[in-house]
Amino acid sequence: MARMIPETRVEPGSRGELRFYQYLRDGLPEDFTVFHSLPYLSTGEKGIFEHEIDFLIVHRKKGILTFEVKGGEEIVYRPREKKWFSVPVTGDKRHEIKDPFDQAQSNMHWLKKEILNRGVFPGADDLPFAYGYAVAFPDASVQTKYFPPHAMPELVIDRDGLDRVGERIEEIMGRMRRQGSRAMSEQEYNDLFNKFL
Repeated sequence: MARMIPETRVEPGSRGELRFYQYLRDGLPEDFTVFHSLPYLSTGEKGIFEHEIDFLIVHRKKGILTFEVKGGEEIVYRPREKKWFSVPVTGDKRHEIKDPFDQAQSNMHWLKKEILNRGVFPGADDLPFAYGYAVAFPDASVQTKYFPPHAMPELVIDRDGLDRVGERIEEIMGRMRRQGSRAMSEQEYNDLFNKFL
């Protein structure tokens, strides 16, 4: 079982997040650490803004991965409108949702910037390990044939992939490996947790 932070899911939230939490906990081995509902702040011209990473998966040898989770029994991307839609499990009317890939990508870029700014890897201008983002639709089977340019079906874990969640995460983390990516040393891994997480 993966190490979960927090150990029990206490925050109210979507059914999809609860399902994904349980599958990650039970489907990943103990050398994975999974943060759920990791809050952070960013600043801009209009002030300070609150954000949240739905799930952050950390592995010393494989890197880090942010996940944005969207609930709903149907998730659809409409290319002409450039919009995502969800139909809730409750059967309510279809509604527009934020672009999950944009959210996951923004979270990953913020995370990368902050890790570098906090001196976890002194002098580095990029993270030395693999990093990336993905999206989970735990209640839906993705029927979308066309994805926007910044998204790939290979970066999605949907209802049909939950039983193989460990395998799917390993596949996604493998795709995120860049030339020169390496495992974190024990010291770097500890620094990541002590100085940042």
